Amino acid sequence: NAFPELVKDGGCGGDFELRNIPSDEKGMSPLEIWCNESQERYVMAINPENLEVFKAMCERERCPHAVVGEATHDQHLRLGDRLFKNNPVDLPLSLLFGKPPKMHRSTAHVAPPVDSFNGDVLISDALERVLTFPAVGSKGFLITIGDRSVTGTVARDQMVGPWQVPVADVAVTTAGLDTHLGEAMAQHRLAWRWPRPLLIYWLRPSCLCTILSCRRTGCVQQGTVVTMRCCTTPSKPLGSTFVRSLG
Repeated sequence: NAFPELVKDGGCGGDFELRNIPSDEKGMSPLEIWCNESQERYVMAINPENLEVFKAMCERERCPHAVVGEATHDQHLRLGDRLFKNNPVDLPLSLLFGKPPKMHRSTAHVAPPVDSFNGDVLISDALERVLTFPAVGSKGFLITIGDRSVTGTVARDQMVGPWQVPVADVAVTTAGLDTHLGEAMAQHRLAWRWPRPLLIYWLRPSCLCTILSCRRTGCVQQGTVVTMRCCTTPSKPLGSTFVRSLG
């Protein structure tokens, strides 16, 4: 909650009213209202003589606002609740921001276990054994980290076949839930190693045909007009092929 920090940084205490905090959910407990992080985004201290000017600005901009409390001279934090007629929070600021009791722990040194490994292995062999270990070399996490069909418009994702192997050559998305129009995207990896960048454009027709070969999935219909654009900006380097179905 931002109210204690606000008055503490000003060298003051605070007296607040819990029910002045705007809330559309009337069933929230005092703890839920006071500790709700959505209430702390815009909190400010205003001099009383400037309050009417601030209210006029909020009304002009149609910005909801509320006066929750006031700063006090004593270093004390009190939160009143007129609904339950009690004070859910009533404590000195020194207890909240002072020096809390430190935790004391007893520790002891434990000798590490010793085995017969002596490290007598070639670096190349060690790297090969580590990098070929499935738990290290697998990129499955990058492929399965997100729900690839959450929108309902993914016609071709990276997983293929009954065993869901990520070997798809092209990604295809539809433009909506009630249309056969959409986009096909693929990466032309050969162009990265080609000695003459100009030849990339000679390779694009073959890449385009590869992308459109997914027509058997029903994503690309006969008579579809296809446009292709080159990606030469730093954020989209040469070698990327994007195809858009215009219908």
